[in-house]
Amino acid sequence: MCALKLPVLLIVLSLALSHLQATLIESHQVEKRRCNTATCATQRLVNFLSRSSNNLGAILSPTDVG
Repeated sequence: MCALKLPVLLIVLSLALSHLQATLIESHQVEKRRCNTATCATQRLVNFLSRSSNNLGAILSPTDVG
């Protein structure tokens, strides 16, 4: 009886994994499609600049324009 349960368990796990992979791919495609707007591009630029500000702080010092 135990020998029969193992192949069934492997099949169920395989199906669950393939479903999970398909869901992740669909989710990623929707996010990429949604993120082609100007607002999203601006937000991505802000995120990039805020992450890299620690590295560029010495190079790009603030200037007084007033």
